[in-house]
Amino acid sequence: MTSKKIMISGTALLFTLNLLNIPTPGYCQQRQDVLQMVKISGVEDALRKCAKMYRDEVKNNYPNASSSFYRALDADLNNYVKEMKDYYINLYSRKFTAEDIKNMLSFLSTSTGRKFAAFNNEALPEIAQVATAKTKQIDDNIEKRLKKEKHP
Repeated sequence: MTSKKIMISGTALLFTLNLLNIPTPGYCQQRQDVLQMVKISGVEDALRKCAKMYRDEVKNNYPNASSSFYRALDADLNNYVKEMKDYYINLYSRKFTAEDIKNMLSFLSTSTGRKFAAFNNEALPEIAQVATAKTKQIDDNIEKRLKKEKHP
């Protein structure tokens, strides 16, 4: 086989593989619906709030850290929000049908759905504080038990 034929065959193979990776219109619509659901459900805002709470906690613990430290932290947290948003989008896309997503969007578009999403988003800091306090209690209990058992 000549190099020209190999190049044409390789090009045809790459073209065929690209055709197999083109998302269908149904997939594109479902992904758009999932993106909308992540936005109106408050997931994206909750991720941003979590990142801000984490940054504030780091700032409280390391008030004298340099501005370059915080620029790097902000970049890490922005990346965290993007990666987690993508995770939710992929998870919802895998676990729910297009009809499920449409039904959830319909609910979230009602006044009750908006109220539910807003409540979950607003309650996040309180929920995070309660969860942190509870896990700290468990950590304290573990340390006490291990000391009683004379474990390091």
